[in-house]
Amino acid sequence: MRKKPNQFTTTKQTRYINENGEYTNVYEEKVIERYNEQGYLYKNRTKFLKDFLDETYPSELSWADRGRLGRLEHEIKENQLLVYESNHVIKPHTINSLSKILECSERQTRTLVNKCKKIGVLGEAKIDGKRYYLFNPRYKLHGNRISMIVWIVFQDYFKSTLPKYAYDYFLEDFELRKPNVEVIK
Repeated sequence: MRKKPNQFTTTKQTRYINENGEYTNVYEEKVIERYNEQGYLYKNRTKFLKDFLDETYPSELSWADRGRLGRLEHEIKENQLLVYESNHVIKPHTINSLSKILECSERQTRTLVNKCKKIGVLGEAKIDGKRYYLFNPRYKLHGNRISMIVWIVFQDYFKSTLPKYAYDYFLEDFELRKPNVEVIK
């Protein structure tokens, strides 16, 4: 079975020049674009949920809170959203549905979510009128690209970690698209 060509690749040329200024060898290779319509390629060659040894949860979280977040990690889907599928429709998790996953009361769940939002582990945004919770890719990353929505919600973190050209691409793209996303603090 033949593989489909990746539409998000570009050609990289390496040219070798001799002393006279003439090309002696030209090598071409296909490379994945760092930034495209899907977003910025944050961690290459990752296809599943990843955590990073250099980024641990903040010390403000107790071990019980970290265990609860471990349960929520399984609910991270594309764009770092905490969502579930019901009747072939993707729906955002609510405090009620998160409390069922965590097997605790809604009050405890709301306290955990607010604490995680305050320290930057979780984010909340209203996208096209619906409220979504997002997991910060600093701690757990689903896939390998950072989308515009994730960048909008966690741009304070990305300002210090993304290369300047990638951050500038997001700013330009934001001005062009004007996505309907409102960050809820």
